[in-house]
Amino acid sequence: MKEQGRGMRLVSIFAMVLIAVSNFAVAQEFDDSDAQPLSPPVPTYPVLAAVLGLDGLCSVRFSVDQQGLPFNLFTSCTEPVFCYEAKRAVSEVRFKPVYVNGHPRIREDVVYPIEFRLEQGSPEATERASARLAVKTEQPCQKIPVS
Repeated sequence: MKEQGRGMRLVSIFAMVLIAVSNFAVAQEFDDSDAQPLSPPVPTYPVLAAVLGLDGLCSVRFSVDQQGLPFNLFTSCTEPVFCYEAKRAVSEVRFKPVYVNGHPRIREDVVYPIEFRLEQGSPEATERASARLAVKTEQPCQKIPVS
């Protein structure tokens, strides 16, 4: 009987993670006209964050080279569990190169916000999640290698 109960808990946690993965949000305020992503970042909701029921906000600050690839990424998040995934997701995005007088140039100090939310859909769920995140502040993440 204990094995069956444990199995049901694991299935519940797995289902919660699947729901969480499908409910992450990339914040829509990204408006840096010189560094537009060719496609948005696709972060995966961290399993530990889903199990703990955590939501989070991250800001990924970086530069974009002449080919549109991000480099020198620095991340700050409201919850450390989101640091790696936010940085990984943005590191894999290619951005529209910036041209000045017909030549591509490096774009510096680009900030891309990413929001991780378990609850989405109803206005009440959005309001509850926003209220939880409003009291948290982003903290710089430790240096995280992304491969």
